[in-house]
Amino acid sequence: MKHLVIILLCSIVLGCVQKPGKGMEQGDIHYRAGIDHLNKGNLLKAKNELEIAISLFDGDPLYYNALGLVHFGLGNYEIAVAKYLDGLKISSGIPDIYNNLGTAYYYLGKYDLAIEKHQLALQMPNYHTPAAAHYNIGIAYLAKGDNLKALDALEKAIKEQPEYYR
Repeated sequence: MKHLVIILLCSIVLGCVQKPGKGMEQGDIHYRAGIDHLNKGNLLKAKNELEIAISLFDGDPLYYNALGLVHFGLGNYEIAVAKYLDGLKISSGIPDIYNNLGTAYYYLGKYDLAIEKHQLALQMPNYHTPAAAHYNIGIAYLAKGDNLKALDALEKAIKEQPEYYR
């Protein structure tokens, strides 16, 4: 859950990739309500608001990212993957979606895909939380039984953000 909060905060800071219009404005109202519910742990209310946001304006990848986070929080990892992929169809330039997608793949036991998506996030210059991706890569390598690669990734996470050591 720690990573969900970090990822969500980064998504909010990045803003929206949208074209102006009434549908977008109304969608944004529901998106913000959905984010508020998500931050408070009200996943079903967040899901409802985000689905409304997407029905009003389906051109913002962050709407899909947030809905993916909701489904992830509900344990619906396959649906979370689908929502993240929907967001990437709109814009492949949002590293947080790749990191979230990698985390969902991890929970589905698809460790190689998880590592691949986390590495894609790390390659993007606008990614602001590389420690999260390094940590997630390390955990995926541990799950695969590759302790040396896990150690390398986890050391990178600690170097980026020393509180990962605690």
